[in-house]
Amino acid sequence: EQFLHFAESAAKSGEPIVKPMAMAFPNGGYELVKDQFVLGNTIIVAPVIKKDERSRAVLLPQGKWKADDGNIYVGGKEVVIDVPLSRLPFFERVSK
Repeated sequence: EQFLHFAESAAKSGEPIVKPMAMAFPNGGYELVKDQFVLGNTIIVAPVIKKDERSRAVLLPQGKWKADDGNIYVGGKEVVIDVPLSRLPFFERVSK
């Protein structure tokens, strides 16, 4: 139910629920970002895709972003986060 609004929005607009960064944030230079994606237009998911990796860099667009661990990040730059095996990092936009 928490993400039902993504499906409702996609049904109205025809846009996919899961989007590449460049589609959700056009003109942001995210065309080459292949290891993170966007749910709707407000949640960035940044999974670890390399074996034995326990940290990763995440590109965040302008604005303030709240991570799944509660940390707040100022966007418009790359941030490096710790990623234990138990974590699937995601960031929700809290302000532009």
